[in-house]
Amino acid sequence: LMLAAYFLFGVGYIAYMTFVIAWMTSHGASALEVTLAWSTLGVATMVAPMTWRLPMRHWRSSRTFAAAVTVIGIGAAVPLASTSFAAMIVSAALFGGGMFTVPSAVTALVKNSLPKASWGAAVAVFTVAFAIGQSIGPIFTGWLADATNSLFAGLAGSAIILLLAGVAALRQQDAAAD
Repeated sequence: LMLAAYFLFGVGYIAYMTFVIAWMTSHGASALEVTLAWSTLGVATMVAPMTWRLPMRHWRSSRTFAAAVTVIGIGAAVPLASTSFAAMIVSAALFGGGMFTVPSAVTALVKNSLPKASWGAAVAVFTVAFAIGQSIGPIFTGWLADATNSLFAGLAGSAIILLLAGVAALRQQDAAAD
């Protein structure tokens, strides 16, 4: 299940990254506002390890994954409710705040679930699943946007896929203690 969740994360993550700037500019965001939103995403990404330190230490890896990808999914959904500059900053902060926690949780799952000799191969399989998801994400959500003639569908698809990744992760059993 975690492999499927990581694939879905790849699909949804890259779809947001693909659509959010177009979404902002189509709703009148200036170059400065886009820059500030991307900067917020970057700063949130740098601060995230401090935020997720305790969950990474005390929760099952799959639970941490699910929580982080849900935060990202909510961040991806925020622009669907409001395109204000403040909403876009909140979106970027949430998205960046969970973005790299997901791969960390996958790595922890591998380390907690498999013998050390299998870690490299397992991480490679997860990386391939993520890469395939990243390749498919813009195609699938682009098709949604084209079919509906709206960027809304592409961005909504991203948020839904990310939330589905969280549901799949919650169903994963792993060895870390709650």
